[in-house]
Amino acid sequence: MSVTPNIANENSVHYGAGEQMIVGEKLPNPFSIENMWKAYYSLVEKAKSSKVMWIYPPEPVMEEILDEPTNKYIRILPTDEAAYTQLKELQNVNIFDFPLDHEMAEGGNYYHDPSLPDTVITWQYTVLKNNEFIPISIGQQQILNTDIFLYENSPYYPNYDEAFWEALEDEALLLTNATYYMRTSTPTTTLASKWTPSGRIMIKDDQLGYDVGLEGAKVMIKKFWRHEAAYTNANGYFTSGKQFRGKVDYSIKWESNQGANGWDIRSGWYVQAYTDGPNNKEGSWNRTLHGTGNDELEIFYGSIHRGVYDVLVKDPFGLYKGLLPRLKIGGMNKNGTGITLHVTSIVAGPDIRIYRKDDNGNIKPTLQVYGTTAHEVGHSIQRSYGPMKFVTGSGLIRESWANAVEWAFCNWRYNNNNIYTTNSSMLKWYYCNDFLNIKTDDDEGSIYTPLFIDLMDNIPNNSLLKLDGITDRTLNDNVGGYTLVQISNALRYKGWLTQPDKVLEDIENYLIDNYTNSTENNIGTYFDEYNTYNYPNR
Repeated sequence: MSVTPNIANENSVHYGAGEQMIVGEKLPNPFSIENMWKAYYSLVEKAKSSKVMWIYPPEPVMEEILDEPTNKYIRILPTDEAAYTQLKELQNVNIFDFPLDHEMAEGGNYYHDPSLPDTVITWQYTVLKNNEFIPISIGQQQILNTDIFLYENSPYYPNYDEAFWEALEDEALLLTNATYYMRTSTPTTTLASKWTPSGRIMIKDDQLGYDVGLEGAKVMIKKFWRHEAAYTNANGYFTSGKQFRGKVDYSIKWESNQGANGWDIRSGWYVQAYTDGPNNKEGSWNRTLHGTGNDELEIFYGSIHRGVYDVLVKDPFGLYKGLLPRLKIGGMNKNGTGITLHVTSIVAGPDIRIYRKDDNGNIKPTLQVYGTTAHEVGHSIQRSYGPMKFVTGSGLIRESWANAVEWAFCNWRYNNNNIYTTNSSMLKWYYCNDFLNIKTDDDEGSIYTPLFIDLMDNIPNNSLLKLDGITDRTLNDNVGGYTLVQISNALRYKGWLTQPDKVLEDIENYLIDNYTNSTENNIGTYFDEYNTYNYPNR
């Protein structure tokens, strides 16, 4: 759906869905140079008293090792949406919306610095090596801590046994009472081994009636200053690319840099959507998102993710997306369907808005959220072919194309469940969205037609067209067999700017000239159904 919303009303509620994370007390820094020295001397004394032969370098060597920190902790305030996108697309940099040196006393779905207006992007936090930098063009930067020693980033790391480094760090954690990140609350002479965080993220599919693996979800793994991102595979499994010692924090950050096109799923207009996982966990994380209780928001975000992931990454049809920018998708806790309005995103806010509730205030099922997302991403794909082509295509072309994208992906994802009917006496809409009916009882509804779906399916004369909001006319539909890519190519290469009054003729000529199809001679007759009644303005 692509309509002009009430921007003032939309902008009055910047957080569309979710509860804010509650930041707890600031934690002491176990990794400061001073504390690392204390840990070293403590290990030496323990080794003497227990007569245990610790493998540690002598003090003069430690003066070189601990000569300077290895990392810095910074925060960035992006100047605008473009800068925010640039920050998120930096390689090998994990960005967090919340402070990394505080306890997360209570989980939530987003975080926004309370000192900032809710109409701006919040501070972004990360830990970098000393020789790494964030481009100054992205926005204001503050260095919060330069006193961080992570042994794996030290030039002396390869020179000493892993047991020494691990003992040093455990002792540093113990001295600052940071035992919640240790494997045990009391130190032992047997050092904890490293382990690889992993797990599985599932989602309840309302249509299928069972849980399925959530593919492409970004799982964040964090232990104080250290962090890592892992993506789930086709069955929902994820494995960290780094090993950790002790306990870690898990969460799902609803964004992606996978494929050629990235995207962000927001809680409302500005804030990044999260699904909070377990804190201080030692072991794998297995989670199933359900649509009841506290999981209603998680399954909403997860269903949006499935839709955008299937269209932009999985894409069995091979749609061209080379010019598509990183999409900002707002999950809105309001009644409605979906809106694509890239103009507003230039200033602020999301390109796409997906609404959590239907017109009656009921929480939408997963399939409806999935289909709406595919529909709106279809609009964005067409717009990437050229804004003027998108505008001059008329509402009929834009919405009928988005309907075709939604139909194709829902049909591909759920075909084995007979979601759409082949009964010639019925409209061939799959039962994905209640609003996807062919209707003309208002100006907007009349532009949602099976124009391009009929070109793809092989079922003749099974579509109806409402001519006056009352009369149903069976379309003379003897076309079919074209692919979604072929239709997208007709939209992408069309010459509408030179003859905007001949849009359907342009599409017909392109298809006939470029593809062989046994029904191509029937396209003109079929398009005449729309031309004859000027339906609406073609």
